[in-house]
Amino acid sequence: MTNSEDQEQNAVLNEEYKIWKKAVPVLYSHITTYKPLLSEPLNASGENAVPKKGQELCTFTFENILAPVVEQANSGVCSSTVYYSRGKTLYSFDVNLPQGLLTQDTSLISPISVPSATALKLTNEYKVISTNDKHEYVKIKKLPQHQLLSLDTGNNLTWNHCVSKNVSMTYECENTGAPVTDFEIYKTEMIATSSGEIIDYKTAKQLSNLKIPQGVFASVHTQQQAPRFKNTNELVYINNDGTQLLSADTRASTASTSPVINYSKTADYTPNSKFTCFDHSHLAETLFVTGSTDGLIKVWDSRMATTPVHTLFHTQNENSTSAGVSKIQFKPNSPMEFLSVCADYGFIYQWNLEPLVNYQQSLAARPAEDADEMEITELDNEELNSRCLKYVHTSGSRRKRSKTVSKLENQTTNSSGSMGSAEKRQIMLNQCEWNPYMDDVVGCLDNDGTLVVYKGWFGQQK
Repeated sequence: MTNSEDQEQNAVLNEEYKIWKKAVPVLYSHITTYKPLLSEPLNASGENAVPKKGQELCTFTFENILAPVVEQANSGVCSSTVYYSRGKTLYSFDVNLPQGLLTQDTSLISPISVPSATALKLTNEYKVISTNDKHEYVKIKKLPQHQLLSLDTGNNLTWNHCVSKNVSMTYECENTGAPVTDFEIYKTEMIATSSGEIIDYKTAKQLSNLKIPQGVFASVHTQQQAPRFKNTNELVYINNDGTQLLSADTRASTASTSPVINYSKTADYTPNSKFTCFDHSHLAETLFVTGSTDGLIKVWDSRMATTPVHTLFHTQNENSTSAGVSKIQFKPNSPMEFLSVCADYGFIYQWNLEPLVNYQQSLAARPAEDADEMEITELDNEELNSRCLKYVHTSGSRRKRSKTVSKLENQTTNSSGSMGSAEKRQIMLNQCEWNPYMDDVVGCLDNDGTLVVYKGWFGQQK
């Protein structure tokens, strides 16, 4: 590698490292906020009411195909549909984003030092898709053929037609004594719920109930994660005490499970560290990433699951073990990139494991006589963490949840099994996902229902 190439690479690494070192990163390629004022009826002043924190659930999902993206000629922007729920009503509306975000070349987009917020009153721009008479919406996901799948607080899965607004099917999940808070879809063919049910997408017929015990409910993670599909027949889920990832065969009426990762048997396991969430790479079959109650993110290779490949950490947790990881989601079109959510602060971290893989490959390629110099030091771990960490999105204090508020919310949780304010807040906190057609663009919800669509600034070659 030439000196000029070294200088360019170091310039990028230094820029990324400086951003990582900031307590509150403020460099964005682009950020847009939408705060739909959708409540009915109008309040006394004649304006729509804004949802109060912890009272109304808000969820969202992006359109999952490229076709709805309409480039507006000579305007420099493109628009796409977002599906959004607030309380008991489902809406759709268009969001406008720069055409430049459609490219993967970040050097074409200049950063801004302060996020610019564009609040829109969507009085004539939103469409009501459906209204639920009894229950609030917990999660929504776009399906093909103009279908929208939704889960509500009554444990009902509902298929809505986005155009005709008709309800084609409703399926009531098994009553387990606790709210069903999550579902996972496999290629629009099968659905797995957080209660352990496997449902046929085409007929909404229950194929099997895996009798999966209730997942870990750590103090920082009140929502149970649905099992994740590895393929048509195999599900992976967290066991009851948060110490293992188990694999289950969906073809059996009673789950036949086998350990994928046994955290409790690893050398670095501590009793106060429990799995809270996980995801596997969509393109690298054996790559798993788990989040835990102590705020650590562990990278695993299922072929060598006796010890994690590496341990990452949220920058806010470097000297603290209180803020856990509440969500992990791999990027759909990348084998190595994923995002994670800090359970107490709501910060969204974007990671890329390529620097870690490259570093380990370089170590493996060293001559045997250098083996004594190959031990990774604590400083190396910090450097690797900074190189793997692409970006941190804080969204100011709108997503932050203090320990005091968290404690008060947990005290108000309804003991009858219905969803309390703590569960609602955690669902809101975990509402973030990758945009499927714009590289490195992420959407998330703030505490007040504001939808934020952003792209972080990852450094620029000088």
